[in-house]
Amino acid sequence: MSELIENYDYKLVTEHLIQEISRSENIYGPVFTRLAIENAVKFEAEKLGEDPPSIETLDELKAYLLSNVDRYPFCYCSAVYGLVKAESILQGAPGSDTRRTAASFTEKLAGSGESRVDLLSAVKSFGEMTAKMNVLIPFNIEEVGDDGSVTVSINKCPFKDACLKFEEEHITKMIGGKPCIMLRVMISATTLITGSECEYELEEFNNPGCKGKVYML
Repeated sequence: MSELIENYDYKLVTEHLIQEISRSENIYGPVFTRLAIENAVKFEAEKLGEDPPSIETLDELKAYLLSNVDRYPFCYCSAVYGLVKAESILQGAPGSDTRRTAASFTEKLAGSGESRVDLLSAVKSFGEMTAKMNVLIPFNIEEVGDDGSVTVSINKCPFKDACLKFEEEHITKMIGGKPCIMLRVMISATTLITGSECEYELEEFNNPGCKGKVYML
């Protein structure tokens, strides 16, 4: 299951995800918000061991998720699952909307990106930025490839519950492969910092941690 990280700002992450669900309605229409709320509530209720309540608005969803952190502290997993599930239903797989959500969160962390550095430096900067904002998911740099790619290991992840649900429901990235919330945010940051489009590949999942490679396209 997901793992608690000391000082992790669950409220900031949850509120951002709910804001992004609202923005997605401008692209997909009200059906996106309805699907995201429905699936986020089902996920949360399942974790709480209770029947899903009747929730119709994003404000009600936020209040529901944040009111239960003493019983299920990973409320952001419910929000991100609802967002990704809605996009998967409408598009067949998480794609552009998931990228936009991650990019928007990255901009909150890093600003517009003033310098252009290599990928390894960008990965390190990502760690520093998230630590300052109390949203750091601890990772270790395992290897730097001859092609400049960076392999990282994630041994303690607060989003594991959502990723386990993605695996259970066979939700994959638009281009194929297992999705990873942490690596998705990381490549949004490295894209912003390096000025070059980046992608990731999840090489190990829940074994017991995860390992993935980040690279420039």
